[in-house]
Amino acid sequence: MNGKGKYTYASGDIHDGEFKDDKINGKGKHTYASGDVYDGEYKDDKKNGKGKFTFANGDVYEGEWKDDKMNGKIKHTSLLDMAQEQHFLGEIDSARVMLKRYLDVKVKQGHSQCQSCHQFCAQDEIMAECSVCKVARYCNTAHSIEAWHNGRFCHKVMCPFLLHWRKTNEGKDNVEPSSIAILNDFFESLDVA
Repeated sequence: MNGKGKYTYASGDIHDGEFKDDKINGKGKHTYASGDVYDGEYKDDKKNGKGKFTFANGDVYEGEWKDDKMNGKIKHTSLLDMAQEQHFLGEIDSARVMLKRYLDVKVKQGHSQCQSCHQFCAQDEIMAECSVCKVARYCNTAHSIEAWHNGRFCHKVMCPFLLHWRKTNEGKDNVEPSSIAILNDFFESLDVA
C-alpha cells in the first residue's frame, strides 16, 4: 500500500494515515481495540517524531517518540489530575465521572501496561502484578517500587481504591450504588492529603 488510506487489523485496531511500501510512514491516527489512540508521526510502522497518545482512561502523553517509545520531553495530562481539579472547583459529579472512567479502565486494561513507565508490553511478556489490588502491573520490581512511592497519585494511594473497585464490580456491567462510596472516599482522601 502506498499513499493515504485506512486499514483495519485482525486485532480490531484501525490505522488511518499515510503508507509507503506497505508500512505506516508519515502522519496517521491509530485507534487501538483497547480504546487507546495515537495521533502523530510514524516511520517504518513505528511511532517516530511528534505525537499524542490518548489512553482509554483519559491520560494523555504528548511529545517526541522514537522507535515506538516515548523519547525526550513528554507532556502528561492525567484524568486523575482533571478529576481532582473538578472536585476542588465543586464540580463533584464531573469529578466522579472522570474517576469512575479511570478506575473502570484500570481494572479492565491494567494487565498490558506498566504503571510506572507506561509502556505497553507484548502479549507473551510476563509482568509483575501488585499482590494487593491485583490490577497494577509492572515491567519489573524496580518499576513496582518506583510507582508505589512516586507522585501524588502513587500506587500507595491508588491501591486500596483499585482493590475495592475490582472486587465490587467484578463481572458486573453496572456500578453498584455501594461503589459510589469508594469515589467519595477517594476525594475525601485528597482533601486530607
